[in-house]
Amino acid sequence: MKIKIPELRLLILLLSIVLLSACGFQLRGDYGLEQRLGKTNLQLADEYSGFSRKLVRSLERAGVELVAIEAADSIIIISKSEFTREVLSIGNDARVREFRLSLEVGFSVVAASKPGDTVDAETLVRLKPRVLKQQRDLRFDAGRALATSRESEFLQEDMSDTLVRQFMQRLSQMDLL
Repeated sequence: MKIKIPELRLLILLLSIVLLSACGFQLRGDYGLEQRLGKTNLQLADEYSGFSRKLVRSLERAGVELVAIEAADSIIIISKSEFTREVLSIGNDARVREFRLSLEVGFSVVAASKPGDTVDAETLVRLKPRVLKQQRDLRFDAGRALATSRESEFLQEDMSDTLVRQFMQRLSQMDLL
């Protein structure tokens, strides 16, 4: 029996699907945060930073309803969003050769208390204060100063993306309300 090319492709496709499902592969779905957080108030240390803008978009895409503090069930507190640049090495000509770029984000999640509630501070904490940090090294070339500056911006965006993903994963691992 001779198998034709379209039938062979279909067979390979079906075999691939069976193998992927057998190994436990799943597409990454949403984080399911709307059940974990309920209505959420977001308090940002710097609302204009790249990290903050990306975080707001990610929370909204995950189905989190961002509301004023009076209507909130949970409060996400971004206490620190700090980008730093430190010199790693200096050349023989007394010019900087390498930088280390760092982005550090501090956060916690607390349950919102309504007026008249008598709860201690310990029961309000849903996710203890944590710090996430990303670092990238950047080699500076005086002959390509504009390109190096642009590369620094790309690295900062990449660090922001990585920290937002890590933050969302931490939220998705948090206990339910």
